[in-house]
Amino acid sequence: MMVSEMVIEQKVYTELIKFCPTVPPETGGIIGGQNNIISMYKFDKLSDNSFYSSYEPNTAYLNGIISLWEENDIEFYGVFHSHFLGGDVLSEPDKEYIMRIMEAVTPIITKLYFPLIFPRNGIVPYMAVRKKSRVTIKRDTLIIAR
Repeated sequence: MMVSEMVIEQKVYTELIKFCPTVPPETGGIIGGQNNIISMYKFDKLSDNSFYSSYEPNTAYLNGIISLWEENDIEFYGVFHSHFLGGDVLSEPDKEYIMRIMEAVTPIITKLYFPLIFPRNGIVPYMAVRKKSRVTIKRDTLIIAR
């Protein structure tokens, strides 16, 4: 059974909105955890191809973190990035990048989360789901685990 809501520990939720940089905008990282609960995150290191108008993950760095997580039984659950206030929908480049990520991960992974972080204000969750060869992206429900 697939959990349909993005469940995140209170501490991680608070730290993401508190420590996600407001400048530069469009920065991000990865989220992970166990048992369908997000309990880990790692901010990305800016790469040479980073732009302030869109988030382009430093895949070499983040893939290394994902490998370390796997060694410690932490599952990769998705990618987050910050947005400007008022922009609580995914941009077309966001959607294109999500589709590329879903194509790149193993087919065993049928869903990943792509929350938008609004520093000091909150999180808007999105989820990408793969059914057979079709990927859909939808706004999700956020549950904060205490």
